[in-house]
Amino acid sequence: MESSGAEPPRGRHVLLVDGDRARAEQTHAALEHLGHRVSIASGVREALRHPLPQVAVVALGLPDGDGLELLSELRRRGGELAAVLYADRPTFDQCRRAWHLGACDLLTTPVATEDLGAALGRIEAGVGGRQAARAATGDRWTSPDEEHDGALLREILALGVCAGLGPAARARLAGAASEALDNARRHAFAGGPGQVSVEPRVASGRVHLTITDGGAGFDPLRGELDAIAPAMPGGSARPGGLARLRALADDLRIESAPGQGTRIELRVDPHPAALDGGAGTDLSDRDYLDPDLARRLLHELCEPDGGTAFDLPPALAVALGRLAAATDPSRLAQRALWS
Repeated sequence: MESSGAEPPRGRHVLLVDGDRARAEQTHAALEHLGHRVSIASGVREALRHPLPQVAVVALGLPDGDGLELLSELRRRGGELAAVLYADRPTFDQCRRAWHLGACDLLTTPVATEDLGAALGRIEAGVGGRQAARAATGDRWTSPDEEHDGALLREILALGVCAGLGPAARARLAGAASEALDNARRHAFAGGPGQVSVEPRVASGRVHLTITDGGAGFDPLRGELDAIAPAMPGGSARPGGLARLRALADDLRIESAPGQGTRIELRVDPHPAALDGGAGTDLSDRDYLDPDLARRLLHELCEPDGGTAFDLPPALAVALGRLAAATDPSRLAQRALWS
């Protein structure tokens, strides 16, 4: 069905493919609200009977096939087709294949109009999927300059979502990757262009990144902290780059030599709260803690070994930090525990 209006259409021709009728109608309305011309298909076979669109918006699960297979066939027929995919709970393998096929975004349902609009906006701006000047070859992503590092960070964040990391762990992942990319731009390439590659890997819920540049490199024995820190105006080094990397990542390894570039291997782990020996619970998206969970969490933090790590949202982390910074944190925690 082709939508029409009194005024000539201003947006792109979008082919929407979704076998869920109610969801398709909602997405159709959102696309029309964003100013696009929309054709609808309920499955793979019907979609392939339509003329090639400028943009395909496709659900991964279709009644007569798979959205990724449909995208592959549409690309075979039309080359550089822009595409946005969505699914209830996309797996890591689905995310990886979507990137390899050049999808500009893989959204989770229910799809908000704002998210859909942002994805289509990135297509207009030439950012995302194959429109970005970075390649996804096998399991390696590359970025030639600072302008395209943002697209690389979005891919890394999407990887964190697909790997099942909670919001706090994803923030640490993106923060650590951003520090490493910033080091490459400011130190390795002295603010100029230069290729940085990222090799991602997911294992046992942990995200591993290997970030490599072919820039100036440095001698770790002569002070790796100053060498990796971004340069301040006037040529002096600003300490803290490596310290921030170490604080954000659960494991960090750096290899470098003058004139031979730098290789940074980092790992980010989820830190669910395994209270009372039970299964881990991700607390990083909590707005508050109910009294029972708060008591159990405080009890765990009062253990003598003090080795427990939890991912928490900033407000809750600040509250627990105040407890830890008190003159007698055990006594203060006990008072909070029994209040």
